[in-house]
Amino acid sequence: MFTILKHRRKSFRVVSSSSATNSLSEGLVRAYLGEDLTDELANANLTVRGTTPSSATGKNNNSYNYPNNGGHVTDWFPDGNPWTISTWMYADVIASTDFTTIVGCHDANDRRVYWGFSKSDHIVMACGDSYAFDEAATYNTGTWYNFIIRWDGTNAWCFVDGQLRIKFAASFSGTSTDPLHLGERIYNAGAMFSVYDGRQDETYIWNRALDVGSASSVGDTGGGDIANLQSLFYASFDTALDSDVLLYVPFTDADASTGADGYVLSSGAHTLTTDVFARAGNAVINTDQTKMDGSGTAAYNPAGANSDGWVLDSTISTGLEVGTASPLSIQFWFYCSNDASNSYGRLLSWGGYHDSGSGFEIETYNFDYDNFIFYEHTGSANNRRSLGTFQLNANAWNHIYWAFQPSGNSYVGINGTVTEISNSYISDFAPTVDLHLLKTAGNNDDSVKGYVQEFIVKNTVPYIYNFTPTTVSLLNNFPTTNLVAFYKLDESSGDALDFSGNGRTFTENGTVASTTGSIGGQTVNVRTLDKPAGKYFSRADDDNLDVGDGESFTISFWAKLSSSMGNYNSGGIFSKRNAAGASDAGYSIDLRKVNSDVYIRYNAVSDGSTTVGDTNTDTGIATDAWAHYMMVFTADATVITYVNNAQYNSDDASSVTGSLANSIPSYIGQRMHNSAGDIIADVSHIGFWKKALTSTERAAVYNSGKVFAPGAPVPLQTRTVTFDSSDAAVFTIDSDSGQKIWSDQKLNQASVYDGLRLWNGSEAGNSGATADGTKWEFSSNGDCTTWWDNYWMRVKQDPGTGTFSDWINLTGSDGLIKTSCQAEYNNIGSASHYSGPGTWTNHAAGFRYQAEIYSVSSRPQ
Repeated sequence: MFTILKHRRKSFRVVSSSSATNSLSEGLVRAYLGEDLTDELANANLTVRGTTPSSATGKNNNSYNYPNNGGHVTDWFPDGNPWTISTWMYADVIASTDFTTIVGCHDANDRRVYWGFSKSDHIVMACGDSYAFDEAATYNTGTWYNFIIRWDGTNAWCFVDGQLRIKFAASFSGTSTDPLHLGERIYNAGAMFSVYDGRQDETYIWNRALDVGSASSVGDTGGGDIANLQSLFYASFDTALDSDVLLYVPFTDADASTGADGYVLSSGAHTLTTDVFARAGNAVINTDQTKMDGSGTAAYNPAGANSDGWVLDSTISTGLEVGTASPLSIQFWFYCSNDASNSYGRLLSWGGYHDSGSGFEIETYNFDYDNFIFYEHTGSANNRRSLGTFQLNANAWNHIYWAFQPSGNSYVGINGTVTEISNSYISDFAPTVDLHLLKTAGNNDDSVKGYVQEFIVKNTVPYIYNFTPTTVSLLNNFPTTNLVAFYKLDESSGDALDFSGNGRTFTENGTVASTTGSIGGQTVNVRTLDKPAGKYFSRADDDNLDVGDGESFTISFWAKLSSSMGNYNSGGIFSKRNAAGASDAGYSIDLRKVNSDVYIRYNAVSDGSTTVGDTNTDTGIATDAWAHYMMVFTADATVITYVNNAQYNSDDASSVTGSLANSIPSYIGQRMHNSAGDIIADVSHIGFWKKALTSTERAAVYNSGKVFAPGAPVPLQTRTVTFDSSDAAVFTIDSDSGQKIWSDQKLNQASVYDGLRLWNGSEAGNSGATADGTKWEFSSNGDCTTWWDNYWMRVKQDPGTGTFSDWINLTGSDGLIKTSCQAEYNNIGSASHYSGPGTWTNHAAGFRYQAEIYSVSSRPQ
């Protein structure tokens, strides 16, 4: 799946966090919006200490209103690495003492981060071993102020409403033993709390020092990120592909036979180009090694010969030669297989030892295949300097980063740890050969064996300090905040599975056919709703699909209304409502056929006394044509409907002031509970959110006319184990002895007595055991009636060449663990017990296998 991206302004900066509009998503690790306890990035939600804070009107929507004897606890512990905190604060009372109306943390070793109001009308900020006041300005109660607290490794900065008000040098050694608190300051592990009487809203934390523009002294106005934060909130943080991205190749086109597709910035716009990288030798797009984000494809190089690897298109490669015009950076994920075709294997070669002109190379340290040297070249052979030798994690994913400035420093980052190399070495970056990945240009030296994904070239230096590499794809900006359910409807038959991971499966009624649809040039599996023939989906009353008083929601789906529908007939796509009367609380959205046109009907909400919505006008979409439809309800405000991300209709919903909740089932393919409808349509990718999606989020879901779904679930643990005993009758992995299949044997729930094991001989109590290692077992000695719910496992023999089994639900009807918790076993390749994961080659001792366990409600995709 690819997205053609809109034009964005191109900019060049020497050091930047990279964004055309703003860079606020770069390095963002926590986002608390003041609506509830949720961290919008799904890292860790807030917890409450003391009296539970209430809600009040905020700077943006709602805010936390602190009760003077309680606060919120984050899971973030400040340390000596660069970071930034931004928050909005509104004091109801400003104490006359120095350190009272403040928030943050201060452990017993003077590792402190706190800020707030003091001395009746002033402010204070502390960082590390120091603190300072701003007594030059006057601060008032009942006023919102934006505080930005920034630590760059040397100096602490405090901006208020975009102006630098406090700056001082400090020392910050180690990591705080107390986490950051909101609404109060914790001191010495809770020995004391400084109270804050007021509100706090829109709190964000970054693992980098934000760009301040030209600000350097107290009184200066901050530019860059600081200026953006004065008017932008979380929903406006830029997450699209930025204009400083010159090249992006995710290596996800698993069907590529000759090359890999990628995005190229040309004439100010990103365009998708096929075969950006051409295959050389035996290199392939490979699905055997699970990607760093849990999904399934990456560029693979078997490194059997020095001709194996990937070659960047010559025109694109030449276009990336920035000369003296701008900085340049390269970053990608690399799975180090700890092998190469011979010594000095090249991970990346763009000019270098065997070529004239400037260039850059990464190569192994002789035969040490997980130890890499970074070289910058100004000519062939030894006209180069080493940026250092860096140890990678063998047989694991590593994040690789290199950046240089023509008139500045160079940077190397391994898994987020950045090394700065002073002084420019390359003044004019213009290699005489094309960029080669996992090989050299002339096959002069050897190739590295491994996998690559998320290859990104920028004309900026995004990181000069340590950072946390993201495992999220550069284009994976699908909105998952408040996502209640999502139905790809790509099943070949049966129920509609919830791809959000929340387990809200819809039950098939009749036999809902499966077919294919062409949406935005993509061929995808879809389901055909046919209510006149009794073919639709339903789900019993589920409170999670209700919309309460003051709540918003969004419904999104792709549909192709059939011309075989009766003229002027209507039918439901997604609904939870009894009927269309004013007294029928709930919501619904229908499509209607009028001649050869598609209308939208009953795009309506009701609180049981007032109903709003029923457009019943032409959408401009013809029957038998795919289109994207979206209905957004903003509580007590509007009902807006979109077609192909363009507004189709808007209704004033201010009269709907009560709850939309009811005890009615939900339907996909039926108008309402008491009104069947006549829908006949192919449908795909239905999503339901408990929020009104923003314009940015709506654009992401519409995805320039291509289907887009949440990312695949990530394995809880995955390990590869080699059995090397040649005479043992039983190979066991358990909690007491032997090799473990995962690091946390308890999975944070309960102890596992036997765990996962394979055997190659007979064992008492296990009938039918063989001597060829083709049996496996998963068992538990405790109460597993609940804690194994929604855990799925698959196993693969011979990682790298084998094929994964089908997914097995550890408690479901196809599971190996039953609710009685008796040890269950499985004949691989036979159906003598529970169905096995397919045929495996028989092995004696010494074979390998890999197991993955996912925690999701429905079968992983």
